[in-house]
Amino acid sequence: MIRIINLFLVILVIVFLGILAYLNSDPVHFDYFLASTELPLSILLLFCFLLGVLLSAFAMAGLIIVQKWKIKNITSSVDH
Repeated sequence: MIRIINLFLVILVIVFLGILAYLNSDPVHFDYFLASTELPLSILLLFCFLLGVLLSAFAMAGLIIVQKWKIKNITSSVDH
């Protein structure tokens, strides 16, 4: 039953994103450091979202490494 609900939610998200991409297909002028281009708004939104996810993952990776190091030190001090 859970798999059916998950499949339904995935299909719902894909349909929602497809509608969002269709409604935001107007080209926008995008200036970046070295050049500029025209992209559909939906592609630009997707790129910005993925960039945010990537930057968040890098920010969290440092915190996770520090926490794992602290846990390792605490467990090794408890074992002795």
